[in-house]
Formats: sequence, C-alpha cells, structure tokens
Amino acid sequence: MLEPTRLGREHRFRAAYKVEFDDWNRMVASLLEQVVQDARTIDEAARVLGIPWREVEERTHWALHLGKRTNPSYVVVAGRWVDIKRQVVSRVLEDSGSVRTASLRLGVARSTLHAWIKKFDLG
Repeated sequence: MLEPTRLGREHRFRAAYKVEFDDWNRMVASLLEQVVQDARTIDEAARVLGIPWREVEERTHWALHLGKRTNPSYVVVAGRWVDIKRQVVSRVLEDSGSVRTASLRLGVARSTLHAWIKKFDLG
C-alpha cells in the first residue's frame, strides 16, 4: 500500500488500480498512466512508485499512443512499483497455468519470466 506519509495531505491516489490483461508492456504502460494521472506529474508518480522518472515518462508516452482494446483485467493494490509488478506477474502466472503460457501471454521470453519468478519469490 502507499504510505500516507509519502502522499502528503492530498489522498488523491487510489488504493488499487485496474489493468486490462495484455502483453507486459501494455499492462505496465496502463498502470503507469493511471498513477501519473493521480499524481498529476511524472516526477511525483516516480517518487511514489520508487522508480526513475525517465522510466515513467517513456512508458507513459508510449501508453498515449496505444489503441484501446478490451481484455480481461486485474485489480492490483497500489504501492511501490516492485510490489505492483509482483502482483501482476503472480496473477498472470496463476491464470495461465504454466510459465510457457504466461510468457506467451505477456509477450516476454521464458527466461525473463523465470527471472521475475525468482526475483519475486513466486516459485
């Protein structure tokens, strides 16, 4: 969860964000776009998520050029970026039933997904 002390007096951040299932880059872009909207600036979003502003800027810019599609969605609890990523990877793995299927659905290499599983202690 986002720490209230990090948010200051304005509680404009949602407790959870909805992300439609898609390939990994589109899901990341969608989440970051929502956080930036709540934060009102890329710098503030980066500070709250604990990631470099450049990553937020690049992915948010990319999100603006995405076509809108309807896909299954997940709700993830707001917090630090690493925690959000852990939640998404965990849910996609659970829904997919195998690393192979999950990697295909996310559009990432199996070796990348295995690295995430190890990093997030999901396996």
